[in-house]
Amino acid sequence: MPISKEQRDSLATVAGETNTRGPRIDTLAIKWDGVNGELRKVASNGDLIPLKLPLELTFLKKRNVLKAYINDVSHFTSEYEYTSTIINLFKYDNGKTTFVDAGTPPQLRAKYPELKGTIQAYVLHEGDLCKIEIKGASLKSYLTFTDELDRGLKSFQYVTIVSGIGSGKKGAVSYKFMEFAHRDLEEAEFEEVKTRLDGITKELYEVDKFYAEKNLTRGEAPVVAAVPLSEEFDEVTEEIDPSDIPF
Repeated sequence: MPISKEQRDSLATVAGETNTRGPRIDTLAIKWDGVNGELRKVASNGDLIPLKLPLELTFLKKRNVLKAYINDVSHFTSEYEYTSTIINLFKYDNGKTTFVDAGTPPQLRAKYPELKGTIQAYVLHEGDLCKIEIKGASLKSYLTFTDELDRGLKSFQYVTIVSGIGSGKKGAVSYKFMEFAHRDLEEAEFEEVKTRLDGITKELYEVDKFYAEKNLTRGEAPVVAAVPLSEEFDEVTEEIDPSDIPF
């Protein structure tokens, strides 16, 4: 009788050849519809829950991802916070995700100029840890909002409010984008924010560690940057153009 799949997996594990996926952080998703100007929360069972404005979110962590369609195939990188970190570029084609390349964000952008920056934000919404992508015109709006705040404030030290919906048009394409405001973080909210911030910081460390070790096996030396991106994410500001990604 041939050995079972579990036994084959066990042999691969002890051989150090387990082809595991990277660690994943369990979050709900908040999706922005730039055509209709709507926000929806995706529940764990897949249900879409419409969200009304103003919408209050506490941004615990903001990370960068580079994305593009290259030859009509979706490409995206692993998340990063530092411009000198080695990150991985993947492609998703025919239902399969495969590794393409590795390098620092500037290196990958030079090699694949189609890549554009987005913010992947881990946020608290009504006690739930959620993830929201901010890109295109909404990203430009967000960067303008953060630029007007006191630069000494970090995003986890106040509550971000999606306060309204702006609109724009480029050629025949009409689009909508999120507008932002903020309020002070209250003492009654402090302990939960501190606990959840500590948790997500540790989880993201494990994610980054996993991909750093993967890069070592590919001969890429992971770099721990001495200087992080600014709170305003200057590294992606230069590429925000609604004509490229209107929503």
